[in-house]
Amino acid sequence: MKLTYSTKILIILIVAILGIYFVFSLADAEFVGDPVTLCSGGGCPQKPIGGSITFSSSNTSAATVNSNGRVAAVSAGSSTVTAVFDPDGSGPIAPLSATATVNVTSPPLNFPPSASSVTVTQPDYCVSGPAATVNWSYSDPDGDPQTAFQVQVDDTGSSWNPPLTIDSGKVLGSGTSYFTGNGIPPWVWNVTYKARVRVWDSNDVVSNWSESDTWRTPRHAYPIVDFSWSPLQPAANQSVQFTDQTQFFDGGGGDRDWDWLFGDGNSSNNENPSHTYSDSGIFNVTSTVTDDDGFTCALTKPIGIERPIPTWKEVSPK
Repeated sequence: MKLTYSTKILIILIVAILGIYFVFSLADAEFVGDPVTLCSGGGCPQKPIGGSITFSSSNTSAATVNSNGRVAAVSAGSSTVTAVFDPDGSGPIAPLSATATVNVTSPPLNFPPSASSVTVTQPDYCVSGPAATVNWSYSDPDGDPQTAFQVQVDDTGSSWNPPLTIDSGKVLGSGTSYFTGNGIPPWVWNVTYKARVRVWDSNDVVSNWSESDTWRTPRHAYPIVDFSWSPLQPAANQSVQFTDQTQFFDGGGGDRDWDWLFGDGNSSNNENPSHTYSDSGIFNVTSTVTDDDGFTCALTKPIGIERPIPTWKEVSPK
């Protein structure tokens, strides 16, 4: 198996024969260790034009070298890299050679991280369609930080076969929470879903998938509560008619409930109640609506009550 190594070391091998110095380099060698550097005399000019160098490795299972002198690590071990010089093209001369020992060591083992305790928080269905916030805990035996994550969500019958309901793809970041989106398709009501998470550490090593428990979306959307009143600028001691404008998704009919709080201590359980405020001011009116399936939502609006309308009384002059 070919190993990956992180350190790049430049090896310079130099040989001196009869006062002529030849130099070559083994560049971009991806290995870890302390290779021997050979050098004789002072100054290291390049080999003469027209000459050549032939490279070889004594242990290609540890390291290989190509015709340009580029050394590549293969696996842990030791190899002697030899360069034979032909200074003028007439053929190599035995003394014109140099060797360097390449010691290849395996990098420290890096254990994969893990994502655990995957949980799902459903949204407030009074203001959102189907959605989920997926949370998880990150850990790494080497102490490496999280650098990326991926979240997938699908119905329980999918066996994680695409297309999936949600697939975040690889997201760069150290966060341990992901919001899937506010009720956008392809979410479906009344379906059982599950989520799974995997994470990457700072060495780009990925964890196994970790799954959440299942959860089920509601049978249908929750009621969208709304209401109006008339007159729009009522006065104290004037009757105010409230009109429910809630949008329901329970199929119609059945048992629906209304609970009104008028903000002055009074309340009503009628669908479209009327109420008279005895004082002027700003009052918060809350309508809480429950549909036939027991889904409850509420809405609060401020209503401004003006001072009482003055009454005019004609008085005959005396």
